[in-house]
Amino acid sequence: MLTLFADETKFGPDPTYADLYDGSYVPTKSVLAVVEDPLALLFYFMPPKLWAQIAVESNSYLFRSAHGRFGRSSVKVVAKWRISGTFGGV
Repeated sequence: MLTLFADETKFGPDPTYADLYDGSYVPTKSVLAVVEDPLALLFYFMPPKLWAQIAVESNSYLFRSAHGRFGRSSVKVVAKWRISGTFGGV
C-alpha cells in the first residue's frame, strides 16, 4: 500500500508542528449534513472563487466556439448574448 506520509524513523518528526493538536479528529457537523449527497459534498469543499472561474471560462469557451458549433447565423446570437449577458431566449 502506498504511504503518503514520510517515514519518521528515516526523517524524524517535524518540530514545526509539534503539539499542534492532540485531540481526536472527527468530521464537523456542517460536513456531516451534506455527506449523503455527493454533489453537495463536492460543492462544500469547492471554493467559491473556483466556481466563479469555471463560469467565466465556460462563457469564454461558448463565445469562442459558437461560430464553429452553430454556423454563421450564430454570430448575431452570440452578439446579443454578450450585450444582454444571458444565454437563454435565443
